[in-house]
Amino acid sequence: PQPCPVGERTSMTAEQAVAGGGEIASVGVADPLSSIELPAVAPAKFGKLIMFGPTGAECDAAVIWLHGFGDKPDGWAQLLRPLRRAVSQKVRWLHLRGPPVPQPAYGGRRLPGWGPFLDTNCMHVGGKDHENKDETGVYASSVLAVHAEIEKLVGEGVLPERILLGGFSQGAAVALEATVCYGRALAGCIVLSGWATPRARAALVAQKPSAMPPVLVCHGTKDDMVGIDCGEAVAEALRPPCGQALQFHIFKGMEHTSCAKELRLVASFVHAATRPSEVTADREFRVAEWEQGGPAAGSDDSESDASEDDDELGFGYISKRALDSLKELLSSGAEISEEHIVASIESDTMPDDEVMTPLSYDKLFADAGGIGGISEAVETLGAKRVAELVVEATSATEVQGVEPMTAAEWRKMQFWMRNECEGDEGKEDVAQEGAEDNPAQKAAAGGAGQCAEGCVDDVQEPQSKKVRNSQE
Repeated sequence: PQPCPVGERTSMTAEQAVAGGGEIASVGVADPLSSIELPAVAPAKFGKLIMFGPTGAECDAAVIWLHGFGDKPDGWAQLLRPLRRAVSQKVRWLHLRGPPVPQPAYGGRRLPGWGPFLDTNCMHVGGKDHENKDETGVYASSVLAVHAEIEKLVGEGVLPERILLGGFSQGAAVALEATVCYGRALAGCIVLSGWATPRARAALVAQKPSAMPPVLVCHGTKDDMVGIDCGEAVAEALRPPCGQALQFHIFKGMEHTSCAKELRLVASFVHAATRPSEVTADREFRVAEWEQGGPAAGSDDSESDASEDDDELGFGYISKRALDSLKELLSSGAEISEEHIVASIESDTMPDDEVMTPLSYDKLFADAGGIGGISEAVETLGAKRVAELVVEATSATEVQGVEPMTAAEWRKMQFWMRNECEGDEGKEDVAQEGAEDNPAQKAAAGGAGQCAEGCVDDVQEPQSKKVRNSQE
């Protein structure tokens, strides 16, 4: 893909762009969008995507979705399954897979994502990650790769104005930047619990009033990974170029996850953007399976061209101290119990500075017939054999070169990944007293049908906010 089109220079100055957090390579007018030229970097090499829907002439619209940091496309592909079945069947869905990206916030470890995180703290306006100017070009390379996917669709005859981008968290930030930097108007963009990168903000400043396509922005007031002020800043930056095409919704009590009301808004937005011309755009598009409480996880879509057995690296961390203890027990022939094994992987009670060593989840029970957990493995294989498999998994090729981390770092990483949307919509509501003590329960509560404290709808203007540094 080529950099964003550059034409007649706009009136925006370099000082204005820097004030917005971006650096200008060139500013120009495209038809109909003005654009900030992207750096001369190679497009990122994404992993194997998950695709649903028609190809060729049968496809007349498309949705491109980007998952959050540390996640895989499977969760959102499962969660949005009822929506795929409810909207036009001429829509192709592409769930992209983020590549392993070196993460400075995690000691340079390569983790699935669309760009680098500089800080493990909650992101706020004015903080390191919100103001990251992408000097290494990693975010730009992801944007260019998204543009390449758009160009493939255009090459097959899908009009740009029939292509919708969307994402969650870091995926939402890249989807928004890809939308405003593409140079031609797309069908729209969905920004869930995300933020506007400095380059996106600079590009938005360059837009003419009401030049942007429709954008849906949703954010929770209790988001402790990407602060609500980031969502408010997105809406503030979008309001001049979007005008009435901007939908901004705040969800009281929602954390870094999704909820039923948010998904209904997504459904209506997707339907309006991708419906055939002869179909009326319903004010609120209802997805029958969601309304009836049907499951969204465990998708068995036969139209997908991707299986779960992909090339995604799956690894975790266990206590090095406990691992050494397992090795000693195996070497001495002493009795090994399930408690010995659990002690090596349960990081919640470990000291913050406990050294954790990586192991391959993919190799752990690869030859054991689909065992799903330690207790089942011990019951099926015996504790000694499970201990041997754990030791072998720490020596697997997949984790060679993966650096150790502390228990505190591993808990933080798990918190990020658990709070990505995991396909819990439609399950029984588990938002109950005590749920906030467990990050996994919090994610489930957010996706189980309502926000923790109920949802409040759109505010017409962003709430006044103070700039908070991510070091707070």
